[in-house]
Amino acid sequence: MIETTGDGVVRPALHALAMQAADVWPGQWRIASLCAAPVCPAPAGGAPRSGRAYLDRVDLMRAQADEAGIDGAEWLREMPVGWLPVLETAVAGLAALKSRPDNRPAVLRIAQAKEKMGTLRFYLDATGSREFQARVFQIANWAELCSQNRCMLTGMPGRLREGEWLLTLSDEALRLRIADPDSFAARLYPV
Repeated sequence: MIETTGDGVVRPALHALAMQAADVWPGQWRIASLCAAPVCPAPAGGAPRSGRAYLDRVDLMRAQADEAGIDGAEWLREMPVGWLPVLETAVAGLAALKSRPDNRPAVLRIAQAKEKMGTLRFYLDATGSREFQARVFQIANWAELCSQNRCMLTGMPGRLREGEWLLTLSDEALRLRIADPDSFAARLYPV
């Protein structure tokens, strides 16, 4: 894995570097924890306010993926409305990456996109250069990191809420979920 700084410098990703170190240095030690956050998080908010607006934006995102030659865009439907801006940014990044002339022979497929344990999971299959593959997975990791503190309903700051399901919600969304579960569900997945 690699990461790219704002000035275009490519460096090894911290987690990959730590795993390599664990393989190289024998002994009774381990990495106790690793904390990650996106360097450039998606802006808060931006969730569509109607089912029609949601579907229109999903259709545009799917068309962008299709035009770039990214397979599996059907997985982009039925995602929590508050995470749509994160998905749009991730798909735009993947499309730009795949559309570069040196990456056109590469294959990129969205194997699955879903909510799992309160965060967005973006499972991707990629063939091509090592740098292309690393950048693809960097975008997938970025999307997951952005979702970990973003309300699934509003797109505003939120936190993981425990209960029947692990959901990342703002206080406002949690109140709606408790007061009117049917309305909450209809707004969360407006399709």
